[in-house]
Amino acid sequence: MARPKVSICVTTFNHEKYVEKCLSSILSQRTSFDIEIIVHDDASQDGTPSIIREYAERHPSLVVPILQTKNCYCEDRNAPLMNCAMMARGQYLAICEGDDYWIDADKLEIQNEILDENDNASLVVSPGRIEYDGKLASRLHCNHGSALKSFNAQDVLNAAGQFAPTASYFCRKNVIVGALELFRGAPIGDLFIEIYAGIYGEIIYYPEVLSVYRSQTESSWSTSMLKDRVRNMLDYVNKMELIINRYSEDPNLPRLNWDKKYAEMYFG
Repeated sequence: MARPKVSICVTTFNHEKYVEKCLSSILSQRTSFDIEIIVHDDASQDGTPSIIREYAERHPSLVVPILQTKNCYCEDRNAPLMNCAMMARGQYLAICEGDDYWIDADKLEIQNEILDENDNASLVVSPGRIEYDGKLASRLHCNHGSALKSFNAQDVLNAAGQFAPTASYFCRKNVIVGALELFRGAPIGDLFIEIYAGIYGEIIYYPEVLSVYRSQTESSWSTSMLKDRVRNMLDYVNKMELIINRYSEDPNLPRLNWDKKYAEMYFG
């Protein structure tokens, strides 16, 4: 197989209801370069692995399955994505979790062009749509305006809620690997990927909607947080404090103001 320029990382767990739409949206991409689709299933207990096998058999030159027999998320929440990133052969990585999907067939082509033309850029993001129970909400997810612009790590920390949809991420490979190593043990990966990208480069915001985030699906992080909410939130805040303190005490890392993120956590 030719070495792909872009590797798409798909992480799944009990996504039987959603993963076909996710993979179909990726396979519909129109690109002028080679891609690969790395699909990591974290020992799903439904029909997700069978669906992934079918896609790998139908598209052997594109789909690379990683089918775990033991769940690794319970030991390290960012292990599934790290496993994908370490397997990836592409210069650039895109992310689409198994319960999300893309809605623009030119997503990869657009974002690839932006990174190619901006040597200082490390991550390209865009606003997204939110889907609740099969219906798209009217408001956009992570909308930062109608113009192309750049952001840094402090901008990420100053944003209310999530800065950008994970399904919109398109970055240099070292961003994923570097972020998950630097912030090892973080209870969530996306925030720290954005922070890392904003420290070591520019985050380019492309204003068109390219992806859909499915909210509160059966096995999602947001749904799991609703179960025993107080205990889960306290555990989340404690782990976030450990990561933030570890970062802030490292003299080799640039200073950041975490006040708004702290306030957001405690308000939650």
